[in-house]
Amino acid sequence: MLFVIPFFVFLILFAIYFSSHESVFKFLDILFFTLGIVFGIFSLTSFVVGIVISTIKLRKYNYADDYIDEEVKMIYEHQLKQVIKEIKNSESKK
Repeated sequence: MLFVIPFFVFLILFAIYFSSHESVFKFLDILFFTLGIVFGIFSLTSFVVGIVISTIKLRKYNYADDYIDEEVKMIYEHQLKQVIKEIKNSESKK
């Protein structure tokens, strides 16, 4: 973005130097209008890309949560099976 600053400084100096000519102002109007459209499209595109990337990351995070939930569920099921075995063993000893 830093390359834009000298360009605008040049445009301002250009406008001051040729301020008596009306065609220069028409040129600058068209130029700034075009630059506004280009930067507007760029900002909208970057906004949309940001939303898409954050959505993808959010989905990956949710999938990771699902995976973690499955892991925790498996651990609890394993622990529950062990507790049931211990209860059966203690009942069979009585």
